[in-house]
Amino acid sequence: MKVAMMIDGDGNSTLVDSELRPLGKEDVGHPTLHILPKLFVHGRDTAYLRCSDMQLVVTSNIDIPMPQAIGVTQPYPNYSYYVGGTEGSRNGWLVDLPDDSPQSFWVRFLWTIDVLPGSQLDSGRLVAGGVRWVEHTVDIEICEGEGNVHSMDPCNWAYSAERAPPLLTSAIGFADLRGDAVLPTADRDSLVIEQDGATIRMRERMMIRGVPLAQAWTVGAFQDLQLHEQRPVVNFELDELTLMHRRNASVEVPSEMFIDAVNAAWSFSEEDVEAAAKAAPGVFEEHDALRKICSWLNSNRSPEAHLEIGSFMPHVRVSADGPYWCADRQVPNCEIEGYCESVNAARVGDVVLLELRAAQRHAQLDDNGLGVLGPNGREVYSIGITADDYLDRRFDSAYDCICALRDFRLNFPAAWQAITASSAK
Repeated sequence: MKVAMMIDGDGNSTLVDSELRPLGKEDVGHPTLHILPKLFVHGRDTAYLRCSDMQLVVTSNIDIPMPQAIGVTQPYPNYSYYVGGTEGSRNGWLVDLPDDSPQSFWVRFLWTIDVLPGSQLDSGRLVAGGVRWVEHTVDIEICEGEGNVHSMDPCNWAYSAERAPPLLTSAIGFADLRGDAVLPTADRDSLVIEQDGATIRMRERMMIRGVPLAQAWTVGAFQDLQLHEQRPVVNFELDELTLMHRRNASVEVPSEMFIDAVNAAWSFSEEDVEAAAKAAPGVFEEHDALRKICSWLNSNRSPEAHLEIGSFMPHVRVSADGPYWCADRQVPNCEIEGYCESVNAARVGDVVLLELRAAQRHAQLDDNGLGVLGPNGREVYSIGITADDYLDRRFDSAYDCICALRDFRLNFPAAWQAITASSAK
């Protein structure tokens, strides 16, 4: 937690930092606007977009100075959001409002999006390549407040128990890549959407009260690169960490097999989970995302691996000198050195380590929870669940592994690009 809101018994609110200290009331001396261009793309469709293939132009009907260079990044943990920013600020930027600016004016965001051609999705349709446009106009009404910073991010708005902000969600544009997506409009009663072929036009209004700069905490937030923005050194030198990585694995899986596994997991959905609700443990091990590699591993495994392999969890080398990043983002990163016994792992080149897990029928359920074993019979991990919990097939090891494979290309786009490139050679 970096910022929180404390509310006392009288309903008065105070923004505090992680040490419960008020953020203060330091301010700028001139009315200032925090411009925040945001675009939402349905999560799976982000695989067909690159920030470098997106352009953003910002205009207004008043004379607002705009940055010379506006870039687009994905600075939030949720990679569905694309945000405009500058070199020094990834979450929008501050501009001084002209002395003679009216109380009401508009700001317009024009997004030009070059979409990569895609593969078949759940709907049975293809994400077609080509250019899309989103024209998002926000009518802004500047209202008096306790400070001079008027932010387009509602997270920065003053709160009181008696007077809630007039808009509870951010002004966000939506890109529809497939032509059949339902555009969410919850809590946005002022939003008007028109669609004309490849162009979406949106218009909505915001009433923004001023706050002190010190309390507009998201202005300087999200400056660190997120996981999906990491650009790993994919041509790892034969250094000590790479040698450790190789020693961690007993066998190397062909990259083509891993690519097939990721592609097969792409369509995994809640419908698959519901269909398996009453199935026996291990049902997900039959999924195409796991079966081919596990069959190959069981035919090429170490003699020490006396248990049948049923699933595997990818761990990714995100940088040349860093630890493994688990593809299940609920699992903490871990150091490469001595991470596992080689019999319990395989590798995909020098980029990915596959933590091997014995078939679910070998898992041990007792009063302490569920223990999942490696191929050599030693426990790989445990989870504190009851026998009743275990009736939910989401606690099967293979479920987490398929989900990790499904999201692999979104969470690790550079690693995915490296693996597909090596396969093409």
